[in-house]
Amino acid sequence: MLINAFDAISNILKENDKLFELVLKLKKILKAANNMMQSLVLVEAMEEIVEQVCGCLNCDRATLWLVDEEKEELWSKVAKGSNETIRIPWNKGIVGKLVNFNGN
Repeated sequence: MLINAFDAISNILKENDKLFELVLKLKKILKAANNMMQSLVLVEAMEEIVEQVCGCLNCDRATLWLVDEEKEELWSKVAKGSNETIRIPWNKGIVGKLVNFNGN
């Protein structure tokens, strides 16, 4: 009986550790987003968000897409590991399929 209680308590503590770790990662992303809102240099702010997201997700690369409603396209100047600007129609490719604008 005590062993079962110990196992249950151990599982709860492990789950809380994972939840706490996720909260810390979310805090980093929100802090980077807040910095972006306060920054006058958009590209630098975008780079900060990409860095924080890569750190939180333990990934090597990420791309932060922005929406140009006038041109109906997604664009990014910040793709980790690249210096070029990427532009795609907002209803094309994997990224375009993940975004739903005006019911398209």
